[in-house]
Amino acid sequence: MKKSIYSVPLSLLAFIIMSLVSCSGDDDMGNDDFNPENEKMVGTKWTATNWDYGIGDDWVSTIEEQCDIYFYSNTEGLIYYDREDFDSDFGSSKERKVAHFTYNVSGNNIELDYITGQILNIKFLELNQNTLSSTNVEFTKSQMNSSDQTLIATLHGITQDCKWYHDLTGTLYIVGEGDMADYTAYNDTPWGRNKLMTSFVTVEEGVTSIGAYAFASASVTDADLPRTSLLRINHHAFSNATISDIYLSSNITEIGDEAFYDCTYLKDIYVPDNIEHIGNFAFANCRNASLLNTKRLKRIGEHAFTGCKVSRFTESEVLEEVGMGAFTDLDIDELILPNSLKTIGHLSFNGNFNEIHIGTGLTNVTGTPFYPYKTGKMYINLGVPLQLTNRFLDPASGWTLYVPEGSKEAYSNAKYWNEFKNIVEDATLESGNGNPDESGDGDENEDEDGSENEDITIPSTYSNNGNTYKWIKVESPTLPTFYIMQTELNPNSHFRVGKDGDIGILNASGDYAVIKTEFRNFLEKIKEVTGIDMRLPTREEWMYAASGGKYSKGYTYSGSDDIDQVAWYKENSQNSLHDFAEKEPNELGIYDMSGNYGELCNDNANDPANVDGRICGGCYSDAATNCKVTSYKEGSTSGKIPGTNIKEKNAFDIRKIAVRLVFTAPKDL
Repeated sequence: MKKSIYSVPLSLLAFIIMSLVSCSGDDDMGNDDFNPENEKMVGTKWTATNWDYGIGDDWVSTIEEQCDIYFYSNTEGLIYYDREDFDSDFGSSKERKVAHFTYNVSGNNIELDYITGQILNIKFLELNQNTLSSTNVEFTKSQMNSSDQTLIATLHGITQDCKWYHDLTGTLYIVGEGDMADYTAYNDTPWGRNKLMTSFVTVEEGVTSIGAYAFASASVTDADLPRTSLLRINHHAFSNATISDIYLSSNITEIGDEAFYDCTYLKDIYVPDNIEHIGNFAFANCRNASLLNTKRLKRIGEHAFTGCKVSRFTESEVLEEVGMGAFTDLDIDELILPNSLKTIGHLSFNGNFNEIHIGTGLTNVTGTPFYPYKTGKMYINLGVPLQLTNRFLDPASGWTLYVPEGSKEAYSNAKYWNEFKNIVEDATLESGNGNPDESGDGDENEDEDGSENEDITIPSTYSNNGNTYKWIKVESPTLPTFYIMQTELNPNSHFRVGKDGDIGILNASGDYAVIKTEFRNFLEKIKEVTGIDMRLPTREEWMYAASGGKYSKGYTYSGSDDIDQVAWYKENSQNSLHDFAEKEPNELGIYDMSGNYGELCNDNANDPANVDGRICGGCYSDAATNCKVTSYKEGSTSGKIPGTNIKEKNAFDIRKIAVRLVFTAPKDL
């Protein structure tokens, strides 16, 4: 057993409090009416140090401690505690902690009021010329230098109407009255930019909004939000965070696009009672959600709850719009849509419900909005059939449609409505759009959106990587019809469109990167040879095709809920690319949209050769969570491509990223 032959008591250790205490929410953080006596402390630094060591027969240990107290403004300061342990048997360890405070000077007495968690048992200090003392510890005076100021600037600051503080143990505090700032990415936030590891977030009462991308980091595991003051959670605020529980107060009215996107550890979401707007992909890939009591809800965005099991639908009577793909697992028996609802999108409602009630206000329908049980009942309060471009419900053949009196013939003659198993008139239903005309024919021919490719022959195949594949036609109720490659394009292999369209090799330079000029030349060569304006897909086109288009079954990955069936990814790829089409295709017959290569998308219509867009679907080195049909990453535009002298901006790394070309269908084809 170790036996010390020399030991000095550690006075600093005597007052360390190992567990954090809750911070005060009542501190006056922005009051200019400070105490004039505080002025004498501004810019001062006070330091106490101590050390101890032990020596045994075959071991030695040392402990060094330093505590600095900074008064960096006339109202605020911080305590910085640093401890280093060394043991010849157990190695070294280092601990750093910070506590932020406000202070008040009265004569020679200084009282601290903590903004963040208290780490040391220091509440009162006594000033004696060039020393401060507390709990038998004496601090000596010096002036803050530029290094001190740099350190302090990385630990606190302003975020629009509020202030932020970090304690170096993983907790970030947001305090104040008003909104947080919005950011363009998590690394754009001051705490992300300063590389402060943040696991816990405490947002104090008084804060009214959570800024865009504010906590969009996998390191964030816990968040404590205001119970009454918070009104908005802005876009991407918590996307990809690993939080498992969160309380959303009833006063929140708006949750922005992708606010909780891919928070896959979040067990249950109870959407706030007063919510009015839920953005696109807001809760995509969270586990479970409930819309109980959301009676003020007006809009549910596209893919808002995709990949999330929703056990209660809203009782709102002011709901106006439900976006495309909003619900992929609606676990209810009866779906009641209010009279206020005007617009529903393709794949809006997927679930196990077997009864649907549609109100009087519905006017805009795109695609096939309902994918419920195979059999059931639908009640519709519209006397005149809406003109449809696709089935209203799939499958419709096993369902009975109940319509207002006098409307049966019109529905029986209308395209897609006549696919219902039975159509029955019901006197309890009312018509929100008048009475049917005598013909009762709601069918009209629809023209597809056109493009510049009007006088060309649509190729059926292409050749690449030594094999021939198909062009897949993708028809959508919300997008112009387009054709997409069945596989990714191998940038180092010869590309041929159809039988005679000899294009050449995309990676003309033969290195690890394709630059924008190479890609532009490649597209121009295709146009010259085939007459077709080929391009990258938009993210919306890519995700629609990856999800199976109009044949979608709502799979998590492109073609299956079992990723090993359809994708090469981190767990099965042996960290290398694989040949195309070795896995199963998706519902449209398209291969490898999950995993293998990440695929470029381009939402910049003014620049067809833009190669700095988002990268969808994940690649062979990504985890499964990054290979979903909804997965994407922002394209990097800083630094150089590894192993090259080529800048990331206006280029992409062909070792992990590929293109999958598309072109818009010409008219009448």
